[in-house]
Amino acid sequence: MIQDRTAFEATPGDAVIAPKPSYADVSERILHEFEPSHGLIAISEILRGARAGLGSISPRVTPEAFDALVRDELTALSRAIPPVRTA
Repeated sequence: MIQDRTAFEATPGDAVIAPKPSYADVSERILHEFEPSHGLIAISEILRGARAGLGSISPRVTPEAFDALVRDELTALSRAIPPVRTA
């Protein structure tokens, strides 16, 4: 039986609930944001290390906490080692 599609479509005034970010969403954003100034390998290592470190603290760590930790580490790296720029 084919259902009426209009029953599933949003109408003006409907509440829109944004999905919570996942670890993959956070990782994707971080890569796009920091890859111009840091290499993929460095960013990947920080992402893996942060996930492992947070996982050892608590299995229920939120993607938001993961995002904050990775951003802090990449920002600290930026201050310690200036990004390489090519002309």
